[in-house]
Amino acid sequence: LTMAAARTIRTVSFLVTVLPSQNKFCYKQHFPYPPPTEWTEWFWVGLLPSKFGGCNDLIISGHATVTSTLACLSTSLSDDPVFCIALWTMVALDYMVEIFEGFHYSVDMWLGAVLVCLLWRVLKPVEESLSMRTELDKEGSSENKNSSNELVPWKPLMLLYITVAVLALLQMVVL
Repeated sequence: LTMAAARTIRTVSFLVTVLPSQNKFCYKQHFPYPPPTEWTEWFWVGLLPSKFGGCNDLIISGHATVTSTLACLSTSLSDDPVFCIALWTMVALDYMVEIFEGFHYSVDMWLGAVLVCLLWRVLKPVEESLSMRTELDKEGSSENKNSSNELVPWKPLMLLYITVAVLALLQMVVL
């Protein structure tokens, strides 16, 4: 649910924000150089699909939303404070490397992490109620409540998060 909400907000932000590319040679690497002189040539260059993307950046990083969601999920399931600190330190280091290497602006990463953490907190009651409903439905439809195949309440949500994360990662690799 958090990932879906973050992706929706990210999509809306794509419609209203554009930043210049961090790579100063981006245009030469992705488009014809020198630039076309006729407007019709510009039009056709814009319509051609490119697996490398354009020469701009958009607010709210997909990397930050995925890694922050997985970090929120992992720390919510863990009772070890050392693990939580280590995990968030690794996430912060990952963000610093992404910024240093020029893959993202710092605002991309910051907004992605803050957005996901806020969504995680706001949607927690909704997810808990869905989890309780799943557990009650399971108890009502199950004849044998003590079976070893019975799902723990958080397992369906965890499987959903992992599935969404894998799909998001595949989307990033393909694009």
